[in-house]
Amino acid sequence: MAKKEKAKRSLPVRIIRGVILAVVLVAAVFMVLRLLEYKQGSDTYANLSAEMTTAVPSPEASQEEGESEPPLLEIDFESLQAQNPEVVAWLEFPALGLSYPIMHTDNNDYYLHHLWNGQYNASGSLFLAAENESIDDLYTVVYGHNMADGSMFGLLNRYMEESFCQENGAYFRIYTPEAVWRYDVFTAAQVPKDDVVYTFGYTQGTIYDEFLQTLASYTLYDTGTEVQPGDTVMTLSTCTARDSVRRILCARRAEKLR
Repeated sequence: MAKKEKAKRSLPVRIIRGVILAVVLVAAVFMVLRLLEYKQGSDTYANLSAEMTTAVPSPEASQEEGESEPPLLEIDFESLQAQNPEVVAWLEFPALGLSYPIMHTDNNDYYLHHLWNGQYNASGSLFLAAENESIDDLYTVVYGHNMADGSMFGLLNRYMEESFCQENGAYFRIYTPEAVWRYDVFTAAQVPKDDVVYTFGYTQGTIYDEFLQTLASYTLYDTGTEVQPGDTVMTLSTCTARDSVRRILCARRAEKLR
């Protein structure tokens, strides 16, 4: 009788253990599949960069002195846009090792979960805000995922530390079919997801200049760059561990490189 009672009491325990084991196994499978998906996305962009970009050293730089900054890239926009006309620009951020196409469509959801070629993937793409009409708007926002492996905008967190900025500089380049621009970062910050940062449609004037000063006031430290009235400005934006908070870098268009 005692053995039967013990068997009855142990049955629920075995069921609970079985359920826990099944949950753990499902979670493990899901994690492996998600990691494979992330790797597929990372490999896709690495191959794209290798195929579509070429570094072109400046002819003015001597071999003895070297170049103070990495050489500019040649981007094959003709091939990119033949495959997907929603490629509007290319972002290169030398200090972070980032080199990606920037996409643009009529909503801010599609490229959260699709690669540049339209393939579904949780890594998504860098994309220009749907509220923008052009990469050359007076004020633009470019979104990208905060990826744990450091891809996309996963490394923007490095600029939350002043020491990294001082050691590596704070600029990125935007390539379009027509030109190459250098952008100098003047603000590194974290803001609420509904902040004024995410407003659009500005034109030159007092309201815009006040907006730029608001962006400048957010910075965690002095980056060495000051935004000027009327500057063309781009904000790079990504998520954080808190759903209500976004990490941003705001940069002024400083110089036409080509």
